[in-house]
Amino acid sequence: MKYITKLLILGLSLYVWVSGNAYAAQTEEPDAGNGDNTAAVVDQSRALSAAEKAQSQFYRGMTSYLEGDYQTAAKSFHQAAGQGHANAQFTLGVMFYQGDGVDQDYKEAVKWYRLAADQGLTPAQFNVGMMYYQGEGVDQDYQEAAKWYRMVAEQGLAQAQFNLGMMYNLGQGVTQDQVHAYMWADLAAANDHPKAIELRNTVAQALAPADIAKAQQLAKECQENSYKGC
Repeated sequence: MKYITKLLILGLSLYVWVSGNAYAAQTEEPDAGNGDNTAAVVDQSRALSAAEKAQSQFYRGMTSYLEGDYQTAAKSFHQAAGQGHANAQFTLGVMFYQGDGVDQDYKEAVKWYRLAADQGLTPAQFNVGMMYYQGEGVDQDYQEAAKWYRMVAEQGLAQAQFNLGMMYNLGQGVTQDQVHAYMWADLAAANDHPKAIELRNTVAQALAPADIAKAQQLAKECQENSYKGC
């Protein structure tokens, strides 16, 4: 799946901004409170210090990566990832997937993607689905892939919506259902996926006008419900 490249760029650009905002939120001054809260304040300060350290390591990794020094980047990302930094975990997964600065290792890629995914990082969740779909680093499992793609599709990511449409069209990991294939293709098209209209038109050839109308109504309701329960 060549489109992973776009997600890698997302992980190495947009998520720097996201990470920076998370950092700003994490580094607010602790509330000193009264003497009874001293231990809690100390614990909070330690947690902030650890978060600051992980964030610093992540940014060092980003700098090295963008300079083309992948080995140094991998070391910095690994340090931050080991402290639970989700963006570092995701980016380290990318590096293991591509073999940048480390030996290419799909199992390691899945491990780091999964850790970031479990923290709610959308690109990582998508990539876990991709790994299950392709059987890279894990046994190929279309049902598991569909589960992860659906999770991301419900967050509005067009590529995941397109993939679900394809899987419903082909009956991969889900019961074959052309109405839902059309629905997901329609949603992906609304979110500007470049191939979604082609998929939607292909699926439409197998549907009666009434079924197309039903699929369009489902897509409308799905959008109105912020893609939940589609």
